[in-house]
Amino acid sequence: MARISASGLGRSRRQSLIALFASASALLVGLVVPSFAASAGASAITAITGLPTGTVTTFASGLPGPTGVAFDAAGNMYVAMADSGQILEYAPGSVTPTVFATGVITPMALAFDSNGYLYAAELEVGGVAQIAPNGTVNQIVEFFHAPITGVAFDANGNLYESDVAGNVYRFASLGGSPRTFTNPSSPFASLPTSTPAGGIRFDAYGNLYIAGPRTGDIYRVGPSGGVAQVYESGLGAVLGLRFDSSGNLFATVGCNPDPPLCGSVVEFSPNGATITLIANNIDQPYGLAFDPNGILFVGEPNSGVVQKITLQAPAPTTVYVTRTTGTLTATWNASPTATSYTCTLMYGFNLPSTFKMQVTSTSCIFSGLDPQTNYGVGVSANVGGLSSSRTVAFPNYTPPVKTTITCVKGRSVKHVTGYGPVCPPGYTQKK
Repeated sequence: MARISASGLGRSRRQSLIALFASASALLVGLVVPSFAASAGASAITAITGLPTGTVTTFASGLPGPTGVAFDAAGNMYVAMADSGQILEYAPGSVTPTVFATGVITPMALAFDSNGYLYAAELEVGGVAQIAPNGTVNQIVEFFHAPITGVAFDANGNLYESDVAGNVYRFASLGGSPRTFTNPSSPFASLPTSTPAGGIRFDAYGNLYIAGPRTGDIYRVGPSGGVAQVYESGLGAVLGLRFDSSGNLFATVGCNPDPPLCGSVVEFSPNGATITLIANNIDQPYGLAFDPNGILFVGEPNSGVVQKITLQAPAPTTVYVTRTTGTLTATWNASPTATSYTCTLMYGFNLPSTFKMQVTSTSCIFSGLDPQTNYGVGVSANVGGLSSSRTVAFPNYTPPVKTTITCVKGRSVKHVTGYGPVCPPGYTQKK
């Protein structure tokens, strides 16, 4: 199959390629992509309580179709340009890009291997481009089975790619730098509905998560592969996936079909039980990635914008603290709830100690405390790898006073001093 240049296509054609997942079928320069019927999720999500917990600002605009986003170990950001076939690089703290690589055909998702090589999924030609640290492009996959949408690596350095036929293929790593791979003979995983697969990412346990842009679902399959099962449903056109350092899963949700979460970024807790709205009113968000400081960047190919999202965990509204002689118990209210909370033991004039604990419920207990010290508790909420400001409360507590009692046993007399002293066994307190 002859390769073509992305710059040789009209913008409307390139945009239709980016919107491939939302369409029933598309013609790709000599390739007909089969149509897929949308299916309903197993349990639709209809609403999320609370306001968005992220602040959205425009990082860059006027770009030629920004899609995938990735960061290298040094904190440089790389953004795929589907319209121009370029990969742009932003140095840490810079808003002015340099062209890192050219000649990548409709790049979509991006992923780094452990050797510092960048990989790009080329939707239009069904390829994967391997890009050296100096920007040299090497095509390692040439139209494997169907247009490719996502790339990811497992912990062993094996390469995975997802495609519009609903399959994920595993290319076993042969090592080396640049890394080489074997070609698979069959899919590693597939979606149960044979619908297009979008972005893919691994969690810390080796489970693979697959975006379902046509079904509105996120699928999951174990480390051995097979048929993926629905993990979350009813989202809309799920396009990109990314985990933060705490194991929370973030997803971008497009607007075709048009669900309640259209044009948003959402977060799922590690067990999938809690969903948080991070940002909304985003124009067809696609790829996403975290910088070393936990700030989220999202590509918007339709508007040519890269958005910067600063996550803000909602601080607990009220902290209630009760105290016994050696135990401090804190409870609090939080809406919306966070992924976890950090309790810090406070003392003196609102000074934090080094004693901390992280909990997923809305309470924590410190024990073994000095009865003469007036402790408090500070509670902060954690969302997306970042923490909110600390809410602090001190109990109404009057330190106990040591008293001395006299205890007798026949002619034996003992004096016992302490907080609420009691006589030893066999002794009675002298009145």
